[in-house]
Amino acid sequence: MAIMTVEITMNDNDISLVGELTQQTISHALEKKAKAFFQKKNVVINLAGIKKVDTAGLAWLLTLVELASINTCTIGFTHLSEELQNLAKLTAVDAFLPS
Repeated sequence: MAIMTVEITMNDNDISLVGELTQQTISHALEKKAKAFFQKKNVVINLAGIKKVDTAGLAWLLTLVELASINTCTIGFTHLSEELQNLAKLTAVDAFLPS
């Protein structure tokens, strides 16, 4: 079984993620790329291309929220899958994912 990756496309303040947000795809390289997200003061992350997410992926999204706060950046997420929304509700962190 091939391990998927996460592809990141950045256009102005909009960032699109495509692939899987799982323990296997969250890496140091991805963390380094994420730091570039906060060069702008308002960021919208489009999750329409995310096909699979697990608790590691959810934790990574919450880390982005924390990094945005540290960098005085406003962050929002669009197109959260039903799977991601259910996982966030199940783990009682849905209120921390801004839309």
